[in-house]
Amino acid sequence: MAIKQAIAIMVMVFKDDLRDEIFKEKLGSVSPKEIARTARERGGGTLCVVEVLLTEYNKRMKANILSWKKFNKLRDAYLSEESSDAPAE
Repeated sequence: MAIKQAIAIMVMVFKDDLRDEIFKEKLGSVSPKEIARTARERGGGTLCVVEVLLTEYNKRMKANILSWKKFNKLRDAYLSEESSDAPAE
């Protein structure tokens, strides 16, 4: 389920920069188990899955590289929202 959510996040964040053919070519060769295992090593959760997908997508690319800045803005906004929702002690 996290992989589907991660793909949806990538589509939302990168819009037309995300090339369907490149995505299928690069990530079609990576097993879901490997993606999940690597995401767990990074801390788990959907955003870690997005990091893994983004890393695999950008691997050995010279052009059409997706920007980490766009992803980091989303991650930072999510983390700041999550910390503001935490109950005060």
